[in-house]
Amino acid sequence: MTAVLVNPSRYLLSVKNGIILFWSTVLPALFPFFFFTRLLSGLGFPDSVGKTFEKPVKFLFKTPKISAYVFFMSVLSGYPIGAKLVSEFYKNNIINEEESKKIISFCSTSAPLFVIGTIGTFMLENILQSVVILIAHYLSAIVTGLLFCNVKPLSAKNVKTTDARPVPENLIGESVNDSVISILSVGGLIAIFGLLIDVLSDLGFFTLFGNAAPFAAGIFEMTRGAKEIIKNPPEVHTMIAALTALVSFGGICIFLQAMTFLAEAKIKARYYLAVKTFQAAAGAGIAYIISLPLF
Repeated sequence: MTAVLVNPSRYLLSVKNGIILFWSTVLPALFPFFFFTRLLSGLGFPDSVGKTFEKPVKFLFKTPKISAYVFFMSVLSGYPIGAKLVSEFYKNNIINEEESKKIISFCSTSAPLFVIGTIGTFMLENILQSVVILIAHYLSAIVTGLLFCNVKPLSAKNVKTTDARPVPENLIGESVNDSVISILSVGGLIAIFGLLIDVLSDLGFFTLFGNAAPFAAGIFEMTRGAKEIIKNPPEVHTMIAALTALVSFGGICIFLQAMTFLAEAKIKARYYLAVKTFQAAAGAGIAYIISLPLF
């Protein structure tokens, strides 16, 4: 608040730029996925996918069959779709608190469109490197799920099954309304973090991290950090590992986007932070190993 009052022309522009970024890039990319995941949920598609992949998810993650749908939609659509679906299924009494925690451990991922398109095509200008990042990122989600889901298996009394539900009469209207509210909360966080990062940058906060300053910026906002890392890249294997870590962690901005939904499923921030921190570390290690014989 003080920064905005002292230099409003500088920092109100930061908010404006965040809103423009949201309006021109994030909104068109995310809104259709928000709408269609809500629509598919109302049409009973999650139960169909769940039945198909029930045995693999129960064997690997000890989670209900509905987790297969959440995983596929998270992989297809990216942040924060996985968190939104977990919240939605919890509120509809399809999964409980314990199941929500286990499902989100492997259903919080970035989308191929962002990793291959934005990072690979526009930033790195190297599709192969972005493919390595994407593979390592998804493997890190699976490894994280295997760990967090098998430490304490679900007790039998807590396991629920999804029941067939009637299709709401105004499903399209409900899907639009729900998607608009959800997407606006994402936009608000993007605008505020654009302001926050500029304030911290002007105060010299990121210079405290020396050569790791770009990575530190990425801890706050993933895309900005990725741009800075690629602008002055370290050795190629280290760069790929760092980018994978950022994509897997998602940044505090995306972390808070996810928590706006996960809080409704009674998932605490410290648990989700532990999940994403482990996933980032696992992703960096996997990416480094995969990249060694390729580059």
